[in-house]
Amino acid sequence: MKAKIIKLLKNPILWVILLTAAAAAVIFAFTVTNRHSDNNIDSLPVIATATTEATTSTTTGSTTTSAATTSAATATSSATTSSATTSSTVMTASTTEAITYSAVTHPATSPIQPPVYTAAPPTTPPAVVTTAAPPPPPPTTTMPPSPYTQVGESPNSSFYQQRLFIVGDSIANGFGAYGFIPKEHNLAKGSLSMANYTWSQFLYYTPAGQTDFIGAVAYYQPQLLYMSLGMNDVNWNPVDKWVNTYRNAINSMLAKVPNMNIVVGAITPIDYNGTFTSNAKIRQYNEALKTMVEGLGSPRVHYFDAYSVVADPATLALKSGNSSGDGIHLSPNCYKQVLNAMFNFMDTISMREQIG
Repeated sequence: MKAKIIKLLKNPILWVILLTAAAAAVIFAFTVTNRHSDNNIDSLPVIATATTEATTSTTTGSTTTSAATTSAATATSSATTSSATTSSTVMTASTTEAITYSAVTHPATSPIQPPVYTAAPPTTPPAVVTTAAPPPPPPTTTMPPSPYTQVGESPNSSFYQQRLFIVGDSIANGFGAYGFIPKEHNLAKGSLSMANYTWSQFLYYTPAGQTDFIGAVAYYQPQLLYMSLGMNDVNWNPVDKWVNTYRNAINSMLAKVPNMNIVVGAITPIDYNGTFTSNAKIRQYNEALKTMVEGLGSPRVHYFDAYSVVADPATLALKSGNSSGDGIHLSPNCYKQVLNAMFNFMDTISMREQIG
């Protein structure tokens, strides 16, 4: 028997048959493997990518979680193929490639680069057109116009007006708003009162810093100051408290500007039909103000009865035509009346000589 087997193995025909069969088996196995891979090439990256994104959103991207996700993808792929061993090998390789690619390009892990802006090329500047200089103006002896409207009958009106600073509320602000004083001399503010002048919204900005009107006066060092405050106090600041605060403010300013001359103006009346307050109450505050100023006994502080200048003598209310429209604030023509009377009053107290 052994001799027969040896004789059979030495037969060349048998080896031809065996080699042919082996080659056919190898070709068949290679064909089956390629066909399986071709049927899954589109689906594998999708499964792997979806699995990777889920892993990224729920974990910190650790190696352990990625491996678990790959195993799950491999098990899913194996269940849909005929060869567990072949499918597992192909799926694992594809999934690993997909995870590696996703980890590099996913927006969550890729830094956002700032845009690069390129400056526009410089443009050629327009040609400069030169023209002959205009001829000089003819000589004149006329003075340039004043930056404010000059008023007053007094021969000293211009002297007073160009030195006059104003401190006060919205009524006092009209001197500057209507152009009767240089704008830099206007230290009046709407709604300002003796009760609120230190509040932040009523402070002044000077080159020396932020300050109330006392500090602003100290900075500008005026020779002549007109004060008009009280319309915003009469309805809620008791007269005694109001006048005491007024006195303290005057003393503080004189301590900072000893050579300054102050004219303290009375609160002006309101229209006869006005309901903001009563003229009787305004006169009460004015009487207290006059008494306070006279009590100071200072030759540099004077009380000026602006109330009587603009009031109707018969009704003691604001004279017809003197209101700007609301029955409280004054018309431009009314400010002319006040300034004219004030300058005449200053002549009676030798203000020109006091200023020097």
